[in-house]
This record gives sequence, structure tokens and C-alpha cells, in this order.
Amino acid sequence: MNALSARVEQLPENLAREVEDFIDFLEIKYSHSEKKGWSEISEQSLEKIWANDDDDIYAELLKK
Repeated sequence: MNALSARVEQLPENLAREVEDFIDFLEIKYSHSEKKGWSEISEQSLEKIWANDDDDIYAELLKK
């Protein structure tokens, strides 16, 4: 990582800011991807509960 830091330090200030902005973008992008991944995993594990016809109270209410 020191090589990257050295390269960024050699850039003009405006370009170094662009690198920093890009790093911020990557951090946000991958933090959202990780959250989405955990949501999908949770949804898959809860699908067995949600799609349980024996306990589907809402479906019974809609029949009335």
C-alpha cells in the first residue's frame, strides 16, 4: 500500500482529490453490496417461514 500512497502523493492536488473521491465511491458501493448480500441471505433463510401454507393466516383472512 505504500507504493500507492507514494504515487498519490506525487499527483497534483486536484488529481489526488479525485483519487480520494473514487476511494469514497468504492467504499460506499461495496458497503451497499455487502448489506444487500446479507439481506438476500436472510430472505432465503426466512422464505421457509414466510412460505408456510400451514401458518398462512393472511391467506385465510383473504378467503373470508
